[in-house]
Amino acid sequence: MAALIESTTLPVTALYAGLLSIIFAYLALRVGLTRASNGVMHGDGGKQDMVRKARAQGNLAEYLPVFLILLALLELNKGLSSYFLHLLGILFTVARISHAAQLSFPDLFPKQCREFGFLATAAILSTLGLLNLISYFTTPKH
Repeated sequence: MAALIESTTLPVTALYAGLLSIIFAYLALRVGLTRASNGVMHGDGGKQDMVRKARAQGNLAEYLPVFLILLALLELNKGLSSYFLHLLGILFTVARISHAAQLSFPDLFPKQCREFGFLATAAILSTLGLLNLISYFTTPKH
C-alpha cells in the first residue's frame, strides 16, 4: 500500500495547485469586494471595473483546471523531469499573473502583458497536451 501511495504523489502539481489557488482566491476576493462597494450583487452592473475584475478571475477559472489536469497526468506518467514540469508551472503562473494584472489594472500594465499571458497560456496548454499524447503513444500498454 505504501508503494502505491508513494507512486501516486504529485508534488509538482500540488505546488502549482496551491500557488494558483491562492491567486484565484485573491482575484475572487477582489470581485467580491468590488461587488459590495458598488452594490452589484449579480452581473457587472454596467461597471467596467467590475467587468475587468470578474474576467480576470474568470479567465483563471477557465484555464486552471485544464492546466492542473494535464500537468498531473504528465507527472503521473513520469515521462519528464520534474525540472521541466516546474518550468511549465512557473511559466503558466507568470502568464496568468501577467494576464490578470493587465486586465485588472489597464493603466499600470501595457496590453502586451495580457497578450503575453494569453499566448503563453495557449502555448503551455498545447505543449502539455502534446506531451501527454506522446506519453500515451510511447508508454507500453499493459
